[in-house]
Amino acid sequence: MTIALKAALALGLWLAPAAASAQPIGDAAPATVEPDTDEYLQHAASVARVVVLERQGDAGASLFSTTGGDPAMNGEYIYLSFGSDPREAAQIFRVGDVLEWRVVAETPGRVLLAVRENVMNADGEIGERRRRVAVTWTPGPGGAAPTAVTVATAP
Repeated sequence: MTIALKAALALGLWLAPAAASAQPIGDAAPATVEPDTDEYLQHAASVARVVVLERQGDAGASLFSTTGGDPAMNGEYIYLSFGSDPREAAQIFRVGDVLEWRVVAETPGRVLLAVRENVMNADGEIGERRRRVAVTWTPGPGGAAPTAVTVATAP
């Protein structure tokens, strides 16, 4: 499954009501394109990254993040999404808010992330820390999406 398809699945809840019309590109004549005013595209424009998880069977699992929060305090939001059928809504879990993240390892039912995040001390000063975070879950019956995920600091 391509990253573009996974991004479309991850945004399915936002984009499903949007009317889609095919628009050819590369025609011989130049075309003037106006800004698209579809409000659902504003959600799609905030997607910063999509990572397809390869070791989760047929669950259609991916991690994606959106931006748009406070850029001074963890403005990237990480989500774990399950769903491989575009006709059905994806099951989406908010994992957390960070400055940046990357996948360190993946095994069935588990993803290990390395994150860099802002933290505020008792004096109200913002600093940074790096840590690893384990996201775990138990697949539903027949490899279906889980009903919950667990997010915890990992060694």
